[in-house]
Amino acid sequence: LASISAGSNALVALPPGLGNRQQRALAVVTAPDNKIREPPQGLAEAGSMTKLDLSGNALTQLPGFIMPGMR
Repeated sequence: LASISAGSNALVALPPGLGNRQQRALAVVTAPDNKIREPPQGLAEAGSMTKLDLSGNALTQLPGFIMPGMR
């Protein structure tokens, strides 16, 4: 799995295991315009992550695991 697109689906959360060690190839997650409050911590383990789009969600702060090179 390299990419996930889940925009405008009224999601309140992304799956907790998203990006965990079994999914290290995950590079792109786009889930704009939902109701997500915080991304799952498993995304921090997605070593290939290059893009995380959570615009238009209910985030109150940036996650602490934003990595250099991510856009």
